[in-house]
Amino acid sequence: MGASRIPAGNIHGAASIRARSCLRTKEANAYFARMKVLLLAALLLVGCLPLKGQDYEITDVLSLKRYCNIIARSAKGDKLTEAETDILIYGRGYINGVIDDGSLDTAVGFVQPYELPANTTNNQVALVILKFIDAHPELAKRPACIVIGRALAEAYPNPKSLSPKR
Repeated sequence: MGASRIPAGNIHGAASIRARSCLRTKEANAYFARMKVLLLAALLLVGCLPLKGQDYEITDVLSLKRYCNIIARSAKGDKLTEAETDILIYGRGYINGVIDDGSLDTAVGFVQPYELPANTTNNQVALVILKFIDAHPELAKRPACIVIGRALAEAYPNPKSLSPKR
């Protein structure tokens, strides 16, 4: 009753049906194995993406202010979380990069509008930037690097610079 009905003279037909069924099973298993690998790869990639709230990019004044606030908290001796410590390191690196870029400009003959005293610390620079941001809310949409330069020019003006007073 449960046997399939294959015509009596068609012996190869039964073997062919079983072979195709077996191939489909092998193909299906191979397909599912590939899908498992792709799913695992996708999960690994998602795991490597930064979580919301761990965005380290500084693009505008609001993101710059976030970094400066963490630097200021660190200067006061507040305990920082691991994520905040990462942000602190990145923020200091970004601000130092903007300042160093100005040093390179000076090396090729461009006079910077600011001149930092030799003993200026990262914490002092962050506090200067915070004070400037609070005093100039109209600059909220400007790029962070421009605001850093303007803040430093206001706090540490370079007498050799031809920049207009702001």
